[in-house]
Amino acid sequence: GMQANIQATEEQQKDLAEQGMVTEGSDLSTMEVTSEGITVKPTELIADGHFVHAAFQVSGYDLADGEEPCFENVMVYTGEDQNAQDGWVNMSGSFYDGIVSNNNGEPVYEDGTPLASDETGNIVEHYKAADGTLEYVMTLYKTDPDESLLGQTLHVCFENLGTVEKTEFMNGIGGTWEFDIPISGKDAAKSCELNTALKNANVTVLSAAISPISIRVDYEVTGELQVQEDDNGLPNVGGVVLKDGSRVLYLLNGGQSGYQKGSDTQAYLLATFDRVIDVDQVQSLLFRLH
Repeated sequence: GMQANIQATEEQQKDLAEQGMVTEGSDLSTMEVTSEGITVKPTELIADGHFVHAAFQVSGYDLADGEEPCFENVMVYTGEDQNAQDGWVNMSGSFYDGIVSNNNGEPVYEDGTPLASDETGNIVEHYKAADGTLEYVMTLYKTDPDESLLGQTLHVCFENLGTVEKTEFMNGIGGTWEFDIPISGKDAAKSCELNTALKNANVTVLSAAISPISIRVDYEVTGELQVQEDDNGLPNVGGVVLKDGSRVLYLLNGGQSGYQKGSDTQAYLLATFDRVIDVDQVQSLLFRLH
């Protein structure tokens, strides 16, 4: 699940480990929790200066074919008080279903084959591994763009495991699985000063910091932006151009953009990638305007 979630080859995973971005194996194996006969354990963390990808294996749950597994509640925070604002953590997570995005941004199965439908027309999803286990994968980052999760302890709590259909939680097994996970990793981003004005955008790209799993771009807004509904008008990264001339598009997979606190001209984009990239091979950035 983790390997597919970031679409990393074995060589890329090895490179991430050598860069100090990966926590796995014996460092996490003692953290497993069993409740109501279901065991949940963290299996791998990949962390840079902004984002953390975390994978949890779930065993002992008998998921019927065609059903979608779901925890009723998932809480993630840092610090001692889960309601304290300085402990808030942005989280997106779900059970891995065997579906990824290809280079054209289209959903396909992990092996690259097209999606299939069952007799009712629903997309066939592959939640269960060969041994019957499930994997819950989450991506995390702090709401403050200048704060890192590195060095902090992550409190993760899963409550009640069941299935979901049309957002309705069903057939729940009452249980609680809690973890205190110290976040180690490395800020492997490479920074570059750009100071490049984007044509017809009233935005200057000041700098970019790119890691194998994420990017931060800092902007200066020099005029009025074309703001659309539910959008702040800031440019988005549309992909990268590699040194061999090839393009990697549809690269971003969540994050946020906005203005620096107290400023209406200094802005930023913070986003994670849906695949691992070789930062040394990046020649230029592509920006998508509205």
